Amino acid sequence: MIGLPSDATDLAATLVHEHQHIVLGGILHLAQLYENDRTERIYVPWRDDPRPLSGALQGVYAFFGVTAFWRSTAQAGGSRLATFEFAHWRGQTWRTLRTLRRDATLTEAGRRFLDGVAEVLGPWQHEPVPEDVLELADLLAADHRAGWLLRHRRPDPSTVSTAVDAWLAGRARPPVVLPQADPPPTPVPDGPWSRSRATVVHLGLNGHANWRVVPDATEADFALVTGLHADAARGYRAQLRTDPDRPVSLVGLGLALNAAGPNPAARALLHCPEVVRAVHRELRRTAHEVPTPEKLAWWLDQLVSG
Repeated sequence: MIGLPSDATDLAATLVHEHQHIVLGGILHLAQLYENDRTERIYVPWRDDPRPLSGALQGVYAFFGVTAFWRSTAQAGGSRLATFEFAHWRGQTWRTLRTLRRDATLTEAGRRFLDGVAEVLGPWQHEPVPEDVLELADLLAADHRAGWLLRHRRPDPSTVSTAVDAWLAGRARPPVVLPQADPPPTPVPDGPWSRSRATVVHLGLNGHANWRVVPDATEADFALVTGLHADAARGYRAQLRTDPDRPVSLVGLGLALNAAGPNPAARALLHCPEVVRAVHRELRRTAHEVPTPEKLAWWLDQLVSG
């Protein structure tokens, strides 16, 4: 009632999602699946903020059901949108499930429960999906993940200062390496985020090409999701000249460069965007000649691949 569905299929998917929560609620009355840990620390692709294990597990089971729904809909002759939703949520749910199965706060019952989900969800990862649909699903997965890293991870200040000093000294590569363990995320986001690219993708799959009706969407977003990667990169570069801190532009540039082929700047912008932005912020404060975020990301890629 609160989130008005766009059509009957959307309503059905929502009902499946909520029913899964009810089922899991019943299971939690019968068995303890995890130890109590309310730390907001886990990335989930259906939220823009870090989640505790309890919330992440609720999401995995809900989207396991949603994936099954879209799989059945697609197999029954559903639209390209249904096929996309299946491809998107099977991958996103599977990646989160794999993270949860390694979590130390799961009980033995919780591990058995997730093993049962994996037995069904795992084989679905190999079911055939048209290549262009799979590319869109992978694009949105990378988009959301990089945006979350950029906004909820804070790089070690010593890593940032060492990289800044090395850049100012003209060093060929940063004399630092990223920590082996990921830093804990913070629930307080650093900058805004927009799901405009995901909305543009959904509009296109529904046969609507007017991206201008999407709040916050840009020509660069439309170019990216329609395969005009060079145009998209130019658009995001222009946005970053105006606002080099803008999260959707930094990630968008990484996506556009990555779609055109292997690219060092793309790797840094998608795998450690928070480091790129933190170092660039400091260089804007201290350097006489400030590099573009793309040039700096190319240099910092040695942190990712080194």
